[in-house]
Amino acid sequence: MSWFGPNPKVTIVDPDLAKDVLSNKFGHFEKLKVPVLSKMLGSGVASHEGEKWVKHRRILNPAFHLEKLKRMLPAFSTCCEELVSRWAAESLGSDGSCELDVWPELQNLTGDVISRTAFSSSYSEGRRIFQLQAEQASLVMTNIRKIMIPDYMKMRRNNREVESILREIIGKRIQAMERGEGTKDDLVGLLLETNMRDDMGMTIEDVIEECKVFYFAGMETMSVLLRGRWWCSACTRSGRTARGRR
Repeated sequence: MSWFGPNPKVTIVDPDLAKDVLSNKFGHFEKLKVPVLSKMLGSGVASHEGEKWVKHRRILNPAFHLEKLKRMLPAFSTCCEELVSRWAAESLGSDGSCELDVWPELQNLTGDVISRTAFSSSYSEGRRIFQLQAEQASLVMTNIRKIMIPDYMKMRRNNREVESILREIIGKRIQAMERGEGTKDDLVGLLLETNMRDDMGMTIEDVIEECKVFYFAGMETMSVLLRGRWWCSACTRSGRTARGRR
């Protein structure tokens, strides 16, 4: 057990017990509330509870159905092809090999994928949101245990810019939908389509918060997963053999 300010924290290392806590539906285990994290990084479905969680989960679910994800494969492929092409053009030495720190590269890759799948045609604005959210995460984690007046001012500026960009993108999408134009197969389009079709009552602010959380959670989890998979592959016999040939 440890303390986060005046709040006790219990760290569970038993996988079975952790599974029981995470799958518990009785509400005995409340989500940890850290206001500064919610304010600066987003307060979407990951932090909601009760009826609000049920409503947002119902709206978000269609975005992750298999058929919807299949339509995003071209965006995934484009991001990976661009990454490999850039490595070949910028990093390879005269002997056709190089040493490369892949961790920041994988973070950028997941940011590119999220930007394309969340905003499609608004990719450049999405890329800027990714950069700001990554900086926000770094500032929050660095300063979370201390008074951070200078950094807090910078975080507020970043937060205002993120919300301004998202509000503009969402406003354009709503206008296009009102003109009868088809929605795009991206996160913003699916959120707005489901919300307007089923009258779910999600506000523009709710959509903005869900997009912010989607960036932060998606970037961290996927980049860590990719790094772990690469490491496991490199540790296998076939991976070591391939590395030796290169």
